[in-house]
Amino acid sequence: MGDKFAATTPLEELNHEYNIKNNIVKDGKLNEDADVAINEIIEKVKEYQALGRISKEQGSTLIKRFDNSTESLVKVWKEKHAKKRVKSLVEQGRYNTDVHF
Repeated sequence: MGDKFAATTPLEELNHEYNIKNNIVKDGKLNEDADVAINEIIEKVKEYQALGRISKEQGSTLIKRFDNSTESLVKVWKEKHAKKRVKSLVEQGRYNTDVHF
């Protein structure tokens, strides 16, 4: 299942650019129409779970991808960007706990 989602990453990046260019996202926040659309998608995923068209695990994974709460976005940032940067700094012997995090 992970491979299927990983293959969509470039499309997600193009979608982010599209969203910003078309004022769907402004100052890091979704406009009202986009927020409604996401809620409708989440409800459809839950419906598919209930009908057995997708597993609970698949549905939960998809729903998490639409979570735009601050906590979720911070977690994604830490996992995708900060973790790699800290690893690189440690490997270079340049990591300092007094100034990083």
